[in-house]
Amino acid sequence: MTTHRSTLLYHALALDLVVIATGVGYLFGGDELGLFAAFLVAIAAAAWKGGDEIGLAATAYSVVALVLFFPQSVDTTSLMAFAATGAVVASFARVARNIRRGELPAPRGRALETTPATPATAAAPFAIGLPLLAVVLYTDFSDLLMKNLPVPSMLQPLILLLVVAVWKYRHVARPLDAAVHPVIVVFGLYALAVFASSIWAREARLVDEAFSEVAKACIIAVVAASLASSWKSLERTLTVLVVAATVLAGTSVVQIATGKFFGAFGGLLVPETGNIYGAYASPRAAGPPATDPNAYARILLITIPLAVGLSIAHRRFGARVAFALAAAITTAGTIVTYSRGAMVALIGMAVLLLVAMQVNVKRVGLAVVAATIVLLLLPEAVTGRFGTMRGVLPGNVDGVEIDNSLEKRKLLVGASLGMFDDHPIGGVGAGNYSANFVQYAIRTGSPFMDYHVPGSLEQAHGLYFEAASETGLLGLITITLALLAAVFTSMRSRRLLLGRGDERHAALAMGLGIAVASYMIASLVLHESHLRYMGLYFGLIVAVARLTNAPPDEAAA
Repeated sequence: MTTHRSTLLYHALALDLVVIATGVGYLFGGDELGLFAAFLVAIAAAAWKGGDEIGLAATAYSVVALVLFFPQSVDTTSLMAFAATGAVVASFARVARNIRRGELPAPRGRALETTPATPATAAAPFAIGLPLLAVVLYTDFSDLLMKNLPVPSMLQPLILLLVVAVWKYRHVARPLDAAVHPVIVVFGLYALAVFASSIWAREARLVDEAFSEVAKACIIAVVAASLASSWKSLERTLTVLVVAATVLAGTSVVQIATGKFFGAFGGLLVPETGNIYGAYASPRAAGPPATDPNAYARILLITIPLAVGLSIAHRRFGARVAFALAAAITTAGTIVTYSRGAMVALIGMAVLLLVAMQVNVKRVGLAVVAATIVLLLLPEAVTGRFGTMRGVLPGNVDGVEIDNSLEKRKLLVGASLGMFDDHPIGGVGAGNYSANFVQYAIRTGSPFMDYHVPGSLEQAHGLYFEAASETGLLGLITITLALLAAVFTSMRSRRLLLGRGDERHAALAMGLGIAVASYMIASLVLHESHLRYMGLYFGLIVAVARLTNAPPDEAAA
C-alpha cells in the first residue's frame, strides 16, 4: 500500500510540475524553444524525484498540455521530437540522481550488486500505459481533438513514449518475442503486400497513406502485447474498452430513443439520418471512427464478447451483473446503428458464444424463446432494415422492394471483383480502389452509377473485397490468415487454460477470440480504413498467448 501511495504522490508531483511549466510557457508567448525548455525542465525534475516511470509519465502529461494549450506552436513532428527528447531527459535525470547518491553503474562485464527488480515492480510503468493507449485508440479521442480545436495528433507521441518504455523495460516486456509471434508476423506480411503494391499503383500517394496505417497497426500490436505483462494489466485494459463502449453505446441509445440528436462528447457521437428501408428514413447512431454508422457498429460489437468474458471471469455477483448489463447496452447501441453487417455479426456472435460456453440444449431452447420475444418487441425500423437483406438473395424475390443502398453495395462489390479479375496477384494498389472505381463501375453496367457523386471517394464495402481489389491474392491471403491465426491462437490459449483449471482467464481468451471472429463476420460487408483497432486486438490476443505460456508468478504480477 505504501508503494502505491508513494507512486501516486510522484504522479501528482509530475502533474504539478507540468502545470507550472504550462504557466511558464505562456510567458514565452508561444516560442517553441522556450516552450519545450520549460516542459523538459519539468520532466527532468519529475524523473529526478520519481525515476524513469515518473519521467515518462511527465513526458506524456507534457504532450497533452502542449496539445491542449499551445496548438498553434506545435505540430505532430515537433511533438514526436519533444516526446523522444523527453524520454532521453528522463533517463539522464535518473542516471544523474543515482550518481549523486553514489549508486554508480557497475563496470562492463561485472554483475550489478543491486537486487533485481521483481516482476511486480518492473511492470509498474505498464499500469497506466496500455489502458491509456486502448481508450485513446478506441474512442478516436486524438482525431476528435484534431477536428474540433484543431490541434496536432496526440496518438503518435503517445505511441512513441510507450515504445520507449517497452524497450527500456524489455527484460519484462520482451517486445522481440511479441514481434515474432505468428499473428504479428503474418500481419507484417500483409503490411509488406500493401507496401509492394506501390510499384504498380496508379497513385503511390494513396499507397503510402495505407501503408502508414497498417505499419502503425503493427507497432500498436507489438506495444500492446508487450505492455500486457500480467493478467491484471490485460483485465484492466479489457475493462477500459468495455466501459468506453458502454458509455458510447448508452449515449447513442438515449439519442435515438429520445429524439434529441445532440452532438455528444464534442461531436464524437452525431446521429446520421439515412434511409432505413423502402421510403422510410430515420436517424442512425454514428460515432468513431469517422462518425460512420457502419464502422461505429463494428467497434461496438467486438466489445460485447469482452463484456461477456469479464462477466464470466469475475467472482463477485455485482461485477458479473454490471458486465452483463454492459453487454446488453452495447448490443442495443449496435442495433440502433441499423448496420445490416453488424446485425449478421450479432447473430453469428450469439451462436459462437453459445457453442463456446457449452450451453445445454434446454438453455439453448430458452435462449431461442427469449430471442424470439426480443425480436417481436424490436421497433419496426430494425426488423424492416434487416428484412431488406432478402434483396441480396439470388433470383427474383417476390414482394421485395428495391433497396437503393443494397444496389449501391452490389455496384461497389462488382467494381472490386472487376479490379481483382484484371489484377489477381497484386491488385490495383492499396488505397487505390477509389482511383479506379469509375472505370470499373461503368463496366458493370449498373444504373446505380447515377448515385455516385463525382469526386467522392468510394470504398469496396467489405474488407475481403477491399483487400482483393487493392492488394490481390497477396493481401487477401495474408490479412485473412492473420485474422484466422488470431482466432486460433485465442482458442488454443483457452484450451490450455481450461486444462489447468484456470476458468477465469480462459473466459478472457474466449472473449477476445469471439471478438475477432465477429469482426471477421462483419467484415464480409464492411470495409476497414482504421486498422489500428485490429492492431490493438491482435496485440491483446498475443498477450494472452504469452501469459498462458508464462510461469504463474510472472503472469500474476
